[in-house]
Amino acid sequence: MNVQVLTDALLEEERHAPDAGPVMAHVRGRVKRRRRAVQAAGLALLAFVAWLLSPAQQQVADAPGWTAHIRLTWVPEGVPVEPYRAVGRGVELADFGEQETGPYLQVALDSPANPDWDGWTATTVNGQRGRFQSSPLWTRVLWTLPSGRSAALEYGSIGTRVPTLERDALRAAAGLRDDGEVVLRPRVEASYVPEGLSVAGVDSDGGISLQGDGTAAIRVVLAAPSVGNGAAQRVRDVQGLAAYAEQNFLNVLGFHGHTLVLYRSGDPIPSLDEALRTADGLRWIGG
Repeated sequence: MNVQVLTDALLEEERHAPDAGPVMAHVRGRVKRRRRAVQAAGLALLAFVAWLLSPAQQQVADAPGWTAHIRLTWVPEGVPVEPYRAVGRGVELADFGEQETGPYLQVALDSPANPDWDGWTATTVNGQRGRFQSSPLWTRVLWTLPSGRSAALEYGSIGTRVPTLERDALRAAAGLRDDGEVVLRPRVEASYVPEGLSVAGVDSDGGISLQGDGTAAIRVVLAAPSVGNGAAQRVRDVQGLAAYAEQNFLNVLGFHGHTLVLYRSGDPIPSLDEALRTADGLRWIGG
């Protein structure tokens, strides 16, 4: 997953959530993460990665599942129909396709501030006022759904030029609904959480995000087993498993068939010691 900030204002609320981009860039740097079809008992973006439900639908952090509501009734040719999802207290994200290897489509539901509209073009999406912005590689659309939720969509293709990029992005936007009922379930449980943080989201692979009222956050990712090999700094073992630190990442090898990746972000950024203590307390619950 490579959940990208569509605009600075687009994910204004997500500034309080773990940034999914660096996490997934780290994970993909060594191996392409396998994609699984999203199942009702299966994203999150959030993972980020990621990461909010509308106030009327908000769930408590210790609920057995988080409901993802993004549903697309049409996707452009070559874009997978099953997304990687992230649901959390800050934003709901869905990532259709691999940005690096083919056409991709990214969708966010949140409550963005009004951005600077310079360079944006007015449009309507299902009768709702919106704006779009285009480049040769992508088109971005911002608008409000009939439910009142703010929506953002980006459709792009880095490797191959798509002559219908703008038209297809607007068509996909018109096909966005927020009535989906995909339940995302964590595959790990945190018995220790740093002070001020709490479980704030889940992603398609069953990883979780920990965040509080500020920007400090830790994102837990269940990555492919080859991720983390060759990291620079060997640190103490975690649950009897070899662990390595690399910048803001903590990689724990051999965690139930995965590399357990903890990504620290925010201001103040959680310490490596806090990440190690968090990893010590992560319990596998499967699913």
